[in-house]
Amino acid sequence: MKKSHSLVLPALISEDQTLYCPFCRDFDYNHLDGPVTTDNGSDWWGDGPVVRIPFKCEDGHRWLLCIGFHKGNQHIFAQAARVSRDKVQ
Repeated sequence: MKKSHSLVLPALISEDQTLYCPFCRDFDYNHLDGPVTTDNGSDWWGDGPVVRIPFKCEDGHRWLLCIGFHKGNQHIFAQAARVSRDKVQ
């Protein structure tokens, strides 16, 4: 099994389906922070590709909402974004 990442827990989604920042855990103002990417999934425990949607909360946290594909299942988790001067990675 490869590395695991923080899962997006039900507590991070409000009753009206609003997504909360996984760092603040109570701050729901998140904005898209760059292009959506897909890669071969080399840094998660599954064998398939990962779609990563970058967000930035209004408190400054940058994070990725990830959907990983593994043998017909989809796994949703959050990762801290690696930030360079030019873009979120």
